Amino acid sequence: MKQKLLRRFFATLMLLAITTLTWAYDFTINGIYYDKNPGGTSVTVTYKSTSDRGYSGSVTIPSQVTYNSKTYDVTSIGNQTFYKCSTLTSVTIPNSVTSIGDWAFSDCSGLTKAEFASIESLCKIKFGNYYSNPLDYAHHLYINGQEVTDLVIPNSVTSIGSSAFSGCSGLTSVTIGNSVTSIGSFAFFGCSGLTSVTIPNSVTSIGGGAFYDCSGLTSATIPNSVTSIGERAFEGTAWFNNQSDGLVYAGKVAYKYKGTMATGTKITLEEGTLVIGDYAFRGCSGLTSITIPNSVTSIGEYAFLGCSGLTSVTIPNSVTSIGGYAFRSCSGLTSVTIPNSVTSIGQGAFSYCSGLKSVTIPNSVTSIGKEAFDNCTRLTSVTIPNSVTSIGEQAFNGCSGLTSVTIPNSVTSI
Repeated sequence: MKQKLLRRFFATLMLLAITTLTWAYDFTINGIYYDKNPGGTSVTVTYKSTSDRGYSGSVTIPSQVTYNSKTYDVTSIGNQTFYKCSTLTSVTIPNSVTSIGDWAFSDCSGLTKAEFASIESLCKIKFGNYYSNPLDYAHHLYINGQEVTDLVIPNSVTSIGSSAFSGCSGLTSVTIGNSVTSIGSFAFFGCSGLTSVTIPNSVTSIGGGAFYDCSGLTSATIPNSVTSIGERAFEGTAWFNNQSDGLVYAGKVAYKYKGTMATGTKITLEEGTLVIGDYAFRGCSGLTSITIPNSVTSIGEYAFLGCSGLTSVTIPNSVTSIGGYAFRSCSGLTSVTIPNSVTSIGQGAFSYCSGLKSVTIPNSVTSIGKEAFDNCTRLTSVTIPNSVTSIGEQAFNGCSGLTSVTIPNSVTSI
C-alpha cells in the first residue's frame, strides 16, 4: 500500500512537471497567449510552451483582451516570449505595454518589422535587456504603418529608456526634444545608420553604451548640461575614433574617448573642471604629465589606469576622493603628492605602480582601501598618519621593497 501511494505521489509530481514545462499560459485569444498578473486587472503576453512558442508570421498585440466576460489591460511581454521564433516576421506593440522581459525577442532571425503605437510609448518601455527589443532584430521602426528614419523625440518625452532604439539601423538622424533629461543605457546601441546627433541642453546624463557601435556616427554635440556620461557611451563610433588627443568636457566633467596618445603628450585640464570621470584617461600610455586645476574635487575610478608614461602627479587640495584603481598600473609613476583634502584612498588606487618609491599619506586620510598599494614593488617607505583608522585587505601586498612601516595607535582594523 505504501509503495502504491509513493508511485502515485511521484506520478503526480511528474505530471505537474510536464504540465509546467509544456503549458505556460492562463488563456489564449486569437493566437496570443496570456498570463494573468497579480491584482487581476492586467495580463502579460507569454508563450504556448517551451518546445513551441506558438508564434509565426505577423503578430499584433492588442491593448486589451476580454476573457470570461472580464476585460484585461495588456501591460507587458514576458521573458523569452518570442525566443527563437525564427518565422516571426513582424510584431505590433500597443501603447499599453510598459515592460518587455529578458530575451523576449532573442534569435527572432526572420523579424523585419517592429511597430509601436508612438515614440512616447516606446521611450517609456522598460526593456529587460537589448535582446528584449524587437528592433534589435527587425532593425526597422514603424509608427502608424510608416517607417521612421528621421527620428524626432517629441517634447512630451522626458527620458529615453534603456535600449529604447537598440539595433535600429534604419535610423539616419535623431532630433531629441528639449524636455529630455536623460538618455538611458544602450538607448541607441548599434544604430549604424546614424551619422550625427545633437543633444539638447536639457539632458543631464547619458547612459553607458548609449551610442555604442553607432559606426556611422561622425559628429556629436554634448552640451554643458551633461554631468555624467556612462562607460563606453560613444565607443565604436567614427566620432569616437576621431577624438585622438582631444578631451570632451560635459558639465565640467572631463572625459576622453580614445585610449591612445602620442608619446610625450602633456595635458592641462580646463579651469573650472570639477571631476575627472571614470576611465577618463584609461590606457593613455603616451601621457607623460597632466596639470589638474584646483577646481577638481574627485578623480574617478580607473581614471589613469595603465598610463605607464606618467612619472609624477600632483593632486590639488580641492580633491577629496581618489577612486578605485585610479592610478593602477602607472608603472612609470615614481612619486605622488596626496593633499590634505583627501579623506579616502580607493581600492587598488595605486596598485601595480611598480616604479613608486615613496608615499606620504596626509593627516586627512581616515581609510586606506583594499589593495591600495598592491604590488608596488619599489616602495621602500610609507608614512601612515594618526588619522587612519582602517587599512584594507592586501593594501601593501607584494611590496617586496618595503623595509619598515609604522602603524599608528589610531588604526583599529587591518
